[in-house]
Amino acid sequence: MNNQEKDLVEVVGTSAVRDGQSADAAQQLIPNFKDHDSEWRYRRLVAEIPYAIILHCEGVIVFVNPAAVRMLRASCEDDLIGRTMLSLIHPDSRPFVAERIQQTLHEHQTTDLREECFLRLDGTAFYADVTGSYVTWNQRPAAQVICRDVTIRKKALQAIRENEARFRELAEGVNAIFWLAKVDETILYISPVYEEIFQQSCDALYQDPNAFLERVHPLDRERIAKSIPRTSADLYDHSYRIIQNDGSMRWIQTRSYPIRDETGEVYRVAGISEDITERKHISTLLEGRNKVLELLTKSASVDEILSFLVRFLRDAFPDMHCGVLFIDDSLRRIRLMEAGFPEAYSQFLQQTNFQGFRGWNRVVKKGERLIIEDLLAETTPQSAWQKTIQDAGFQSCWLEPIKESSGASLGAFVIHYKHRKVPTSLEIETVQVTAQQAAIAINKRRTEQTLLESEARFRTITEHTNDVHLILDKRGYCQYISPAVEKVLGFPPVYFLGEKTEKFVHPDDWERVVLMIGEAVSEPGVTKEFSNWRAYHKDGRELWVDGRCTALLDVVGVEGIVLNCRDITARRQAEIELRKLSQAVEQSPSSVLICDADGAIQYINPSFSALSGFTAEEVEGKDVRRLDSGYTPRHVYEDMWETLKRGESWRGELHNRRSDGAIFLGFARITPIKEREHVTHYVWVIEDLSIRKEYEEKLARQAHFDPLTELPNRVLFFDRLSQVVSRARRDGDKVALLVVNLDHFKDVNNTLGHQFGDQLLCAVARRLRESVHESHTVARMTGDGFAVALDEVDIPDVEVVINEILHVFSQPFEIDGHEVFSTVSVGAAIFPSDGDDARTLHRHAEAAMFRAKQKGRCTACFFAFEMNQKAQERIQLESRLHRAIERDELMLVYQPIIEAEQTHIVGVEALVRWENRELGLMVPDRFIPLAENNGLIVPIGAWVLQQACQQAMEWSARLPLRIAVNVSAQQFKSPSFYGEIVKALDESGLAPDRLEIEVTERVLMDDAPQIHHTFLRLRELGVRLSIDDFGTGYSSLSYLKRFPFDVLKIDRSFVRDIPKDKDNALLVESLISFAHRIGLEVLAEGVETQEQLDFLKRSGCQLIQGYYLGRPMGVEKFEAWLDTHLQSASSRGTAIELKTEM
Repeated sequence: MNNQEKDLVEVVGTSAVRDGQSADAAQQLIPNFKDHDSEWRYRRLVAEIPYAIILHCEGVIVFVNPAAVRMLRASCEDDLIGRTMLSLIHPDSRPFVAERIQQTLHEHQTTDLREECFLRLDGTAFYADVTGSYVTWNQRPAAQVICRDVTIRKKALQAIRENEARFRELAEGVNAIFWLAKVDETILYISPVYEEIFQQSCDALYQDPNAFLERVHPLDRERIAKSIPRTSADLYDHSYRIIQNDGSMRWIQTRSYPIRDETGEVYRVAGISEDITERKHISTLLEGRNKVLELLTKSASVDEILSFLVRFLRDAFPDMHCGVLFIDDSLRRIRLMEAGFPEAYSQFLQQTNFQGFRGWNRVVKKGERLIIEDLLAETTPQSAWQKTIQDAGFQSCWLEPIKESSGASLGAFVIHYKHRKVPTSLEIETVQVTAQQAAIAINKRRTEQTLLESEARFRTITEHTNDVHLILDKRGYCQYISPAVEKVLGFPPVYFLGEKTEKFVHPDDWERVVLMIGEAVSEPGVTKEFSNWRAYHKDGRELWVDGRCTALLDVVGVEGIVLNCRDITARRQAEIELRKLSQAVEQSPSSVLICDADGAIQYINPSFSALSGFTAEEVEGKDVRRLDSGYTPRHVYEDMWETLKRGESWRGELHNRRSDGAIFLGFARITPIKEREHVTHYVWVIEDLSIRKEYEEKLARQAHFDPLTELPNRVLFFDRLSQVVSRARRDGDKVALLVVNLDHFKDVNNTLGHQFGDQLLCAVARRLRESVHESHTVARMTGDGFAVALDEVDIPDVEVVINEILHVFSQPFEIDGHEVFSTVSVGAAIFPSDGDDARTLHRHAEAAMFRAKQKGRCTACFFAFEMNQKAQERIQLESRLHRAIERDELMLVYQPIIEAEQTHIVGVEALVRWENRELGLMVPDRFIPLAENNGLIVPIGAWVLQQACQQAMEWSARLPLRIAVNVSAQQFKSPSFYGEIVKALDESGLAPDRLEIEVTERVLMDDAPQIHHTFLRLRELGVRLSIDDFGTGYSSLSYLKRFPFDVLKIDRSFVRDIPKDKDNALLVESLISFAHRIGLEVLAEGVETQEQLDFLKRSGCQLIQGYYLGRPMGVEKFEAWLDTHLQSASSRGTAIELKTEM
């Protein structure tokens, strides 16, 4: 009973106890009336008792008190006297109550029943507690029944249970802890989410209301313990931290309030506790951000800001020990700017070369977070690093990169824990935001440094480059010239200061240089270029120069000119040499292109013109990139130019554009030409790959498409299906896989030829493509198997497609003037319910297809997981079956064949069984179909023939029995079948007429010449032939006429219901009569009753087989059965004689 039910008992218990005293008093008045006075006293006493009292003799009511009249809503006592006691009991309870009445009357036992359902005279039901006792009434055995109506109590308890269920549903449906306690702090209820948040069992709190303090953070525990209200009327609202099992910290807010009764007294305390970690986290981050902004506004130093951030993290997460590693200028200088570490550990970090620290490059260069849960395991044993870590007591480490907006690393927060820990998502988010604030502070410092270094950097650039930089005033006089002028022209810089540029420009080019300078002055802000002009070297040599000039502006206009000059003498000489080289490749059959270091085309040979369609005039001087078609991936060009700029050769495939816009694929070999270690030109040799690619595409198509039907083959289908499944997994869609298999295609191939079969397969492929949407994939998977992948579908869509496929394949095919019907069996599997990958889906769809074939072909079946289990079992069974013969696991059992009239044995049927070491004994129905599917039926059948003939020969010394052996259609059609029979007879010495071969109608359906030939050879050999299970397949009486059978076996399905089933009886009589007329013996299978035996005798059936006369038995049991049978026949005086003609 729960707490609420106990509360209810407190409410209703008083009256129950009071009424119980009356019940106990009545129970003491066991009536045993000796005179009229004693009966009168009994009646007077029970008249005052508020419980119903009923006396009954043998179940018939003989007395009731007034309370019983009222309880049962009778008008008077006479309405009840004479009724049966069971008529007042609800029908569902009568059998049980009747049994208890008998116990009271005959075993004199006192019976107590609780909350039994009674019926009033008006038909309404109520519940009562019942006590029954044995008494005597007028010297007859009777029973006194005391009933107490507990309907109100039962309904009240039910209401409480329902209210409790609703309360639990509400309390447990939200992510907050609800609890209810008594005024003495005893916990009455706490919602299960307490265990998830506090990671402590609810039972611990039920046992000790203060058990939750074990989880409270040590810094908060004393405050919370003191704040727990000792007066139940006090309100309670506090926030505090708890530590979970993994060391992570959560913030909790707990509020409670009193619950008062109708007098205003507090009798319960309810409360709710919520996880406010996220709310607290946001508030903390906002406070930290505002403080950083305040420090930046006050121009605080980087060290001050980083110190604040370290303290901020330590306050937010007390178990963190934080530091900041700051990168100065380059990755080569790293220093610890601020740390909340022990002094010895900080000093060690200051002296550490972090370049050798494993994982440091991932943090700094790649900007990746590094978390090391076991720090000691990541350090070299016995090293100074490991010893320092041990001395500091650190066990886990975490590096969070500090990155600027471009992604470049500025440093890292280094965080240590003195316990094994992986940071929580909350901690990671907090440190991530803190790292962003640190990046702002560090960038502020770097910006200031950048401004100071800008001027020095400019001077370094101008004074250390090989180009000559000049600054001229607006009149053209030199105000500044870089030191490189001495290296280029041989004159010191002072030689040109205050002079005009004509002092070193060739006279023939002076006018052009002046003109370009003038254009620059007239268009301020625009850079003007002037190429291929000459200057004098100090030694008198002429140098070729390229130049650029730009006007310098101030607030009133042009202040001067900036002139940049580059010596291109070597490059120009290289261009001359390249032109000479072009003559050597002019007649080359290879396509050759030469461009300068900037990519400007300098030369193309005629072969390149023929390949691209461009003339030399169209492309010379143009950028080589104009040949780019846009189809070559960008990363290929990036890799190409990076390789070439390093002075290395590059080779690869490029999609180039011809002059007419057509695209051609070429294999390019590009070699840089160097002068004084500087690349001046590139030589391109391009081979047209179009023809080779076409050939490769043809080979690829042959590798991925079926050459007969031109459908995707198995390899391509699985690739496409895998892509469809990946896309569906990403988008939450369904995918259907249909496996479609032709029914009886092998029969078409065998009878009409392979050429006809190929034409049929092509027609099947066309129909399948036409049955589905063009976006769906249809593939040929096996000889007669196809598959269809349907994406973005639902089950109704799949059913529509399947029905369409079944419909179109129900129509005949017209091939070479022949009308052929070829139906299909379809198996379907759905992603993701039936498999999570392409291979699993296909395996399950195949299992569904096999189930469809088992259901009768020309149908469809969706996959169910029991199919997969059965498929696995079938695979395991097939594997074991392959080794059954070599392991000597096969055995034969023998069932007697009885002559009906005299009921004596004339032969046996040999039946194969398989006794596997793991699976036990198995009947043929379990493994023969599997053997027929995988071809094992032929060697199994040969083994059965040998064993059966050998055993029959051993028995022939006692009794020359005939032995019947079942032969499958596959074995009968085997070319070696006739030879196996001859071998079995020869090796055993058994006479051919003692062997009977049983075949089913399936053998006869293939009306091929070799089948007739085999039958005739067996007849000539002397072997008897019987047709088994006649009438269960596509029976045709013409079979009996065309083939030389000796025996017709009537299937057990016809025998089972005779002679009761008149239709079956008439059919059996007709078969027997027909067989006799064409000279066949008749054997009835499945005879299990004397009645069936008598009917078959009367109908003229000669041979009987069935459990009624003898079950299939092993050799020893059969021989024992045979001895008994022979003794019985001898005692009856029945002669056992086998007739060869039977």
